[in-house]
Amino acid sequence: MVPPPVTSVPDIAGQAPHGLPRVEKSAIDQMAGFLQPNGAVIGTRGVQPCFDGGHTGP
Repeated sequence: MVPPPVTSVPDIAGQAPHGLPRVEKSAIDQMAGFLQPNGAVIGTRGVQPCFDGGHTGP
């Protein structure tokens, strides 16, 4: 995976990161909880921040 840019540049590597959260198990679990009757946004990672696609944050 190409590391994310530090400036605003177009995606030339062909890897659009916007769909990656949709396939993470924790994101799927969170969406499933939210979409239930009387659902709510649930924390699926405890106190850890949630990153996807190998990104580890700033």
